[in-house]
Amino acid sequence: MRETKHSLLTSITALLLCFMMLVGTTLAWFTDIVSSSGNVIQSGTLDIDLAKGSLTDSGWVWESTDGKAIFNYEKWEPGYTTTAVLAVENHGTLSAKWIAKLELDGTPTILADVIDIYVTSYHNYSTTRPDFTDGTWQKLGTVSDVLNNEGMLLPGETIDPGRRQPILVALNMRTDAGNEYQDMDLGANFNIKILATQATTESDSFGNDYDIDAKWPTVEGGESASAAIDRSSLLYGSLTNAISIKGDGFSATVPEDVKIADGATSLNLTVKSADADGNITYGDDGSATGFDVHIDGIAADNTVPVIVNLGAILPAGLDGTELKLYHTENGTPTQMTRVNSSADFAIHNQYTYDPTTGAVSIYVASFSVFSAVKTTADLWDGTSNTSWYNENDTEFTLESAEQFAGFRDLVDGGNTFEGKTVKLGVDIDLTRIPFDPIGFGYWNESKVDANGNDKNTVFMGTFDGGNHTIYNLYENCWELDTPENNYSTYTYSTAGAGLFASIKDATIKNLAVSGAEIVFECVDMGVVVGYAQGECQFENIVVTDAKIANYNRYTGGLVGEVSYGVDNNKDGYSHTFKNITIDSTVTVSGLWGSFGCGMGGVIGGKWGDATVLMENVISAPVMDVYNDVVSAYQWYAFRGCGMLIGHTEEPYSDGRHSGIATANFLKCENVKVYYGDWVNYTYYEFAEQKDAEGNTLWYSNYPWVRAEAGEYCDAFSNIRYGIPLINGVKVTELSEEDFNAAVTSTTKIIFDQLYGADRGMYGQAKHEGVTVIDSNKKTIYIQNNLGWENLK
Repeated sequence: MRETKHSLLTSITALLLCFMMLVGTTLAWFTDIVSSSGNVIQSGTLDIDLAKGSLTDSGWVWESTDGKAIFNYEKWEPGYTTTAVLAVENHGTLSAKWIAKLELDGTPTILADVIDIYVTSYHNYSTTRPDFTDGTWQKLGTVSDVLNNEGMLLPGETIDPGRRQPILVALNMRTDAGNEYQDMDLGANFNIKILATQATTESDSFGNDYDIDAKWPTVEGGESASAAIDRSSLLYGSLTNAISIKGDGFSATVPEDVKIADGATSLNLTVKSADADGNITYGDDGSATGFDVHIDGIAADNTVPVIVNLGAILPAGLDGTELKLYHTENGTPTQMTRVNSSADFAIHNQYTYDPTTGAVSIYVASFSVFSAVKTTADLWDGTSNTSWYNENDTEFTLESAEQFAGFRDLVDGGNTFEGKTVKLGVDIDLTRIPFDPIGFGYWNESKVDANGNDKNTVFMGTFDGGNHTIYNLYENCWELDTPENNYSTYTYSTAGAGLFASIKDATIKNLAVSGAEIVFECVDMGVVVGYAQGECQFENIVVTDAKIANYNRYTGGLVGEVSYGVDNNKDGYSHTFKNITIDSTVTVSGLWGSFGCGMGGVIGGKWGDATVLMENVISAPVMDVYNDVVSAYQWYAFRGCGMLIGHTEEPYSDGRHSGIATANFLKCENVKVYYGDWVNYTYYEFAEQKDAEGNTLWYSNYPWVRAEAGEYCDAFSNIRYGIPLINGVKVTELSEEDFNAAVTSTTKIIFDQLYGADRGMYGQAKHEGVTVIDSNKKTIYIQNNLGWENLK
């Protein structure tokens, strides 16, 4: 930890440049020898300093600030301003990239809310009082604002050896600070820290990218920080107030409701370097690093996520397909979901990454080794390659997107891959080129001829994603099909839709799917598999940033339908789902309504004698199943929906699904469901709807629903009939009196089902082994044309 009030972090890394000589001889009439002498092999140095400048009669004089105070004044008052010219200096022999951070030792008082920080070019230095409104100053915010931005002051540019990058910094106490700020100090010592790493400036024989993966400084032995727990304030063993833990360049926010370990009197946060999980594979051009994060004092069975800011621990400049973060849980590395900012954190295993600085924050409920992987996805050009396949081998590794498309073509041609394993060796980006699903239709015994030749076009082997990601899968039945056959191939058929259309007795594992968009009509569909028959296993799968929408058939965040299983596999269940995450960035939506729909966060529907085991499953998708267009049909038919499974054929009779279900087709172990703020709608029926001329509209008696997001849903829903009209006036534009007169019926719809029932009946909201987290019980109800009201 720091021993002085202000400190400077410097790092020294070594770079070895090798020069090799090639000497050869050949017979010739004339000969000559050239000898190069004085070749140098010497490691470079990275030596960064922060200096403070003083303007003298002979020019600027620079003095190191290492261990010295830059700002030191004890009589602050409204309007007081102090400035300093600071400079990052590179005393080493290697180019460097750097960032400046502000950190506090301790918890700041409210004085941090009224101290503004400004920066400008040091050329603007003047002995006159600065005018912060003249356009030359950049306001970074208050001290509190900067600390909330993970302490970021400045992202510096690359600085070459022997150079200096100066800047003018000003602190100003706001003039509107009142008497409540008298006789107060900041409550903590603050430090300006410079973090530096190698820059891609020097070149070798192949370019300047050899140090592109240089990491920011880390402490091999680890760093730790702690905060006390007031056990008298715990409620049933959980926090009633948030606790902040601040370390040297890292911190954690432990929110209320986090469960505390028995007897713990403090929370101890430790961050240290670690080996990346050895089960993660990546391409030849990739690299991996690891770090171990723990907060001792949090109970092992805690389910409430914690925010941990790890600082700039990764290289800067990685894009969405280059960086992947894994959290090893239950012995398996699970790919985490990247979101834009900490404000977007919603469920366990999400993270943020700042490409400018390399800073990382994680949102997790449990702690272990985290592994960061840099790899580049192979881009699909729309072609396929099957040259990798032969009849004799039983295991194949796909090394390109074109080979993956060839795998699809082989299955579509009748190769079921039964008894064989296909493994993905690289990340692939399908680039939103319309992708024909792998396989087609249900498995049918009649397609096996008398000689045992299987002509089914379903996958029956093992697909191992190798912990790789498939990006930007795009399927649209109207684009894949053609008008010439009236779109009959992929609509109102048994085709199946998803990455795999149809599988039987198959295993899909170690895979992430990100950026998928799938729209079909009257076809069983899931992001990964449309239709799963027999005994199927799904292990270690993550679905993120996906949108899937359907009409009149089962639709799931992972699988559309599970069907016709036999209970004799190793787990005693025909379909097993282990280590599965359906992220909050996934939307499962209805296009329009019909009695036959079933939508589920994991599985769209169960049919026949299929049984299901879910173990270590997280389901958090947006279930857009009661939208404007769906309601234009019978909204109550969509009771066949749920966060785990949609339609289940189970006629539950408890009325409001309040009990613990005893359904024997489903067993759950460590299953977590996150509802979020999106789940509630209100169903409306209006009086006879007429246009401005008094003509009764043909859809006069159709119902409507409205969601919290506004009068239009933002998933796949399309407004089919517009906003209801009363004598030509939109109901949203009516006065409160006229609106209430026009409404003939309302029904509040609270979507809180784990799995649905049969047509029009409520399903179950509770099940043994399932934890519902952060469930939102608000109902959205239009009171009048003035807006929305939340009813508890």
